[in-house]
Amino acid sequence: MGHKIAALRSLDSALSPPAVKALSGGEKGDALLKRAELMVGLNRKRRVDSAIMDLLEAVKLSCSDQAKAFCLLGQCYEIKGLKIEAHIAFEEALRIEPDLVAAREGLGRLR
Repeated sequence: MGHKIAALRSLDSALSPPAVKALSGGEKGDALLKRAELMVGLNRKRRVDSAIMDLLEAVKLSCSDQAKAFCLLGQCYEIKGLKIEAHIAFEEALRIEPDLVAAREGLGRLR
């Protein structure tokens, strides 16, 4: 867990206002996706809202792995009990990448 926290701090620094200016939109989107992934991986409910904000921004910035971003967004919504939003996010992940197992499993959990 120590490595995840250190990585999260590094991404926080990279995404801070002065440093983020050096990143392209896609790079910022990828960094936001990774930061959200780490936040969810730390399994702390209070970080889920921050992860959702990062994921929404990552998708808007066209991060390189849109399917993964939508799938993780679905997982975050699922954690918060927002089943409709989770369903929409998992469906979008599958639209982009039809064989994404995690998104299929997410939809299965919602039924």
